[in-house]
Amino acid sequence: MPFEVVKRYVLSLCCEACKKVIFHVPSELEADTLVGRVDLKECLPSADFISSSDGNFKILEDGSVYTTSPLSLSAEKKTFNVLLKDTQEHVQKKIHVSLVEEEKKTQKTRQARDTVLKRTKRRWGPIPSVMIENSLGPFPLQIQQVQSDTAQNYTIYYSASGPGIDQDPKGLFYIERETGNIFATRAVDREQYPSFQIICFATTPDGYSPEVPLVHTIRIEDDNDNAPYFTQDLFEFSVLENSKPGVVVGRVTAEDRDEPETLHTWLKYRIVSQTPPVTPAFSLHGDTGVIAVLLPQLDRELVSTYTLLVEVRDMAGQPFGLCTTGTVVIRIEDTNDNAPSFKQTHVLSLCCEACKKVIFHVPSELEADTLVGRVDLKECLPSADFISSSDGNFKILEDGSVYTTSPLSLSAEKKTFNVLLKDTQEHVQKKIHVSLVEEEKKTQKTRQARDTVLKRTKRRWGPIPSVMIENSLGPFPLQIQQVQSDTAQNYTIYYSASGPGIDQDPKGLFYIERETGNIFATRAVDREQYPSFQIICFATTPDGYSPEVPLVHTIRIEDDNDNAPYFTQDLFEFSVLENSKPGVVVGRVTAEDRDEPETLHTWLKYRIVSQTPPVTPAFSLHGDTGVIAVLLPQLDRELVSTYTLLVEVRDMAGQPFGLCTTGTVVIRIEDTNDNAPSFKQTHYETRVEENRVNVEILRVSVVDLDEPGSPGSGAVYEIIRGNDDRSFEITTDKNTNEGILCVVKGLDYEAAKQRILVIAVNNEAPYMLAPHSQQLSQSTSSVTVHVLDMDEGPVFKPCHLRIDVKECEDIGTSIGRYVAEDPETGNSEGICYRIPPGQCNWISIDEKSGEVRTIKVLDRDVGEMRRGQCNITVLAIDRNGKTGTGTIQVVIQPGNKNFPRIAKTDYIMCRDRKPICLTAQDDDESPYSIPFAFHINDRSLASSWKITRHNDNSVYLSPKGDIPFGIYRIPVSVTDNGGKVGEHYIRVNYCDCVTPSECNGGPRVFAGGNVTLGLWAILAMILGSLLLLLILITICGCCGSGVMHRQVTDDCANHNLIISNTEAPGEEVMDHNIIPLQNTCDQGGYGIKTGDQQTFEMVKGRGHTLESVKGGGHQTLGSVKEGGGGGGGQPMMDTCRYSYSEWHNFTHPRLGEKVHLCRQDEEQKHSEDYLLSYNYEGKGSLAGSVGCCSDQHEEEALDFLDQLEPKFRTLAETCIKR
Repeated sequence: MPFEVVKRYVLSLCCEACKKVIFHVPSELEADTLVGRVDLKECLPSADFISSSDGNFKILEDGSVYTTSPLSLSAEKKTFNVLLKDTQEHVQKKIHVSLVEEEKKTQKTRQARDTVLKRTKRRWGPIPSVMIENSLGPFPLQIQQVQSDTAQNYTIYYSASGPGIDQDPKGLFYIERETGNIFATRAVDREQYPSFQIICFATTPDGYSPEVPLVHTIRIEDDNDNAPYFTQDLFEFSVLENSKPGVVVGRVTAEDRDEPETLHTWLKYRIVSQTPPVTPAFSLHGDTGVIAVLLPQLDRELVSTYTLLVEVRDMAGQPFGLCTTGTVVIRIEDTNDNAPSFKQTHVLSLCCEACKKVIFHVPSELEADTLVGRVDLKECLPSADFISSSDGNFKILEDGSVYTTSPLSLSAEKKTFNVLLKDTQEHVQKKIHVSLVEEEKKTQKTRQARDTVLKRTKRRWGPIPSVMIENSLGPFPLQIQQVQSDTAQNYTIYYSASGPGIDQDPKGLFYIERETGNIFATRAVDREQYPSFQIICFATTPDGYSPEVPLVHTIRIEDDNDNAPYFTQDLFEFSVLENSKPGVVVGRVTAEDRDEPETLHTWLKYRIVSQTPPVTPAFSLHGDTGVIAVLLPQLDRELVSTYTLLVEVRDMAGQPFGLCTTGTVVIRIEDTNDNAPSFKQTHYETRVEENRVNVEILRVSVVDLDEPGSPGSGAVYEIIRGNDDRSFEITTDKNTNEGILCVVKGLDYEAAKQRILVIAVNNEAPYMLAPHSQQLSQSTSSVTVHVLDMDEGPVFKPCHLRIDVKECEDIGTSIGRYVAEDPETGNSEGICYRIPPGQCNWISIDEKSGEVRTIKVLDRDVGEMRRGQCNITVLAIDRNGKTGTGTIQVVIQPGNKNFPRIAKTDYIMCRDRKPICLTAQDDDESPYSIPFAFHINDRSLASSWKITRHNDNSVYLSPKGDIPFGIYRIPVSVTDNGGKVGEHYIRVNYCDCVTPSECNGGPRVFAGGNVTLGLWAILAMILGSLLLLLILITICGCCGSGVMHRQVTDDCANHNLIISNTEAPGEEVMDHNIIPLQNTCDQGGYGIKTGDQQTFEMVKGRGHTLESVKGGGHQTLGSVKEGGGGGGGQPMMDTCRYSYSEWHNFTHPRLGEKVHLCRQDEEQKHSEDYLLSYNYEGKGSLAGSVGCCSDQHEEEALDFLDQLEPKFRTLAETCIKR
């Protein structure tokens, strides 16, 4: 709290004294005794807070001084102060009061008003008055009298003001001036004016008021002058058919304008009638108005809508209560409870089996609700769970009794009807045919008279529920009700009963007279133990016949106020923040009463009996809810930290004759931060040596009136000025709440010999200003810190130096200079430098100049240099041996020292020519690595191959067009981002395969050199062409239909290819030098048609094939160029191998052209069958036709193709360029 607040608090204890007052009083004073009255307005007119310095006295707002407890006058009790306070202006004054014991014989004078006689009861606070609503008078009607005890000493005149007197409705009440009697002048409607609060005054003829004004309540007692009414003209509900009993259908509601929670508004509901008048289908709860299903078989197909006439009656349903009726319509909603059936079965269901016929003799005129007779349902269908009548004028009860539902005259149409029985589970229906016969008028009355009913006007078998007063004093047995049967006019009726209180616990409490039906109680009942009884009454004839259904009769125990209310807790404890606004809820006290709910016996009222300390009332208690709220606008924890309230709860709506109980409430005032902390001193001084760190130099303390240890008193210190370099730090000692000032950075005497700091203090919790108080100011204090001079060692500037070194610099390269200064002189003279051992051995420092050089090649790929940096501590030593330290951080900057390389250089490319992915790597770091640039160095190969970028470190290599199969060595250069170039040869085996695993033979190599044809190669080409031409001519000239027998022998001595045609039935040519030719017209494995051309597939050694035009990635005849291939190079000979692709490209175009021409006739039209089959010449031939239109149905063995390699070996060797 700021200093000025503390000063104000001190002034409140030493406030200005206005005057002194002396009261003459007896030596013994009772509690609540008027001592006298002081003039508060004269002392401090604006006072809004009044209290006494002595708790034995209380001060009212008009200055009246009362005792709070009995006391004897003594020296200690003779003086006290009346404290007055203006909270807005912060002004306090006091009135000094002295009590002087009066002389026993002192003459009674006008000053006697300052003394109070001993009394036993105060009459100025009478209980609230009660006036009956709609009272008939006579008027004026006296309803109360108020009197002042001071009338024994003075002449007192009474007056009153408020509603009903000088406010609307004016003139309703008046008070007699001399007697204090209060009169009413006319009747009052409670629904318009439920109560009146008037203010009564007692004054002497000279205008002095010995009593405080009295607030008197006149309550209008309710009269049952309003009938209840339904909230709706029509209630409409719906329920599913076949719903179980107890299912809620809906709720009817009614209201009553009379006083709530009284018998006048205690409503009861009942069903008056049901349409159609069949078996009752619904029940109506008397208290809640809830309608529920009663009939277990609601069948929409029988009755789809019920209309109920319901009644609501006040006075708990007693006959003398007022009532109103209403209408309820209940619609039965359909469910799928009927399965579809054939019409024939449906007809049978309408014509259900008839059990028997019953005849009843009845009068010609029948009243409503008349017993016609009874049929035996069990004999017809024992399992029947649904009973109805085919005629709505009759209803059937479960025991088979047949009643009329409306008055009717017997006629031909009314003489017969059916009783329908149904077993819904077994789907069985039966009926009983009933005939009504008009009885003869002179028939002698016999036992069968039970089948007729005399005309009556009122049923007496259903009386209203009985009421018995709890704890009744008797005399016992006490008659409480009588039940009678209307059939007693025709039969001798005996009455009996069963149920709780009769033959069940508590047994013997009630009994019923056998002959009269009178019900008696034998002893008193406690309602809290047995609130009601339901007994079953029976009416039977001497022979055991029951003309009435059993009657369920309710005996309700009327509550007596025999239980006092009680609080639910022995002690209620609450808390509230200080300075809370009036109306803030503190808590709630709760009480219960075991008497009957919703009656006056349990209508509880709460009030505060007393408060400790007995100062101005600080809290209010809501009479109905028990909610305690703040009343005093200035709850100050620093003045009063705890209040104790004695509270009372009383039933009977708080009337004086009600039962009551008291309880205790403790309310603790919680602290808020409404007091700011303030420094005990406004200035401090301290000293510290320079360069000392983490040392405590001062402790400061504050004063705070808030609760110790709470966030509202916890101090938070901060340095608000003089600490720009963050050399100081101040923290809070949690134990003492002191501020600890420390030095966290070394101070320099040469820079500043003293430092002046300004420290401010706040609380941990935010400030919460009290109402009408001024804004709190922040408390500050200044601290002067004197710096003491000390001898210091040299200092590096900066203390941490970073040096960047390029990777792989030469040894001995100067990379920087690191020097220190003497703080005393400001120069570097006489300082030597060295690097302590045990650190990374990368650099050296000159002892005199501080120049830094490398002592090894710094390579980030070597050992400890992989981290790329190292921190090295350097020592500086002056002439006096004082030492200073500094740190050099050597950081190796990456360089471009590695060439990019291609990880994989050998690849196999199949005939699909899928691009090859070349990936390069570089051990250097960015920016000397990716992106890479790829180039083909050989121009001839660059024209046949292309490179396509994939990403920063890879590309795709693929041929630009058609190239021959073989191995290619392609020179590719890779350039990194730093400009370094790496050259590699990519070896690509372009193989005639589908998958790379098929290329197992030795491939032909193509390189970037010159490729030329040798003499032997040219001769081989010519011979090969002539040989193929010869084969073509031979095939075209054949006219036989025989099939060649193909057999190849491995004769390496004979190097000729001999074609032999065999004409059946001639002998087979078994020459080992024959190479068989397969007809290619229809054999898809060896010859393939493409357009109008035929292609041949010839076999070379080791299973490698040579193909011409094929779809899907195969080489075509048109793509082969003269003298080479798409590879862009010249043929090159290799040891033991031959250039098969050269020979293939040379012969196939010519051979295809010849075959094409051979299939045309002279008119340039294609021959239909140029190759004719041989005719049959007497004996079947083993060879089939070779004609282009013949089909070879046999599956020929093709293994001979693997034996052709030796036949071509000599030719291949001659084509190799040595």
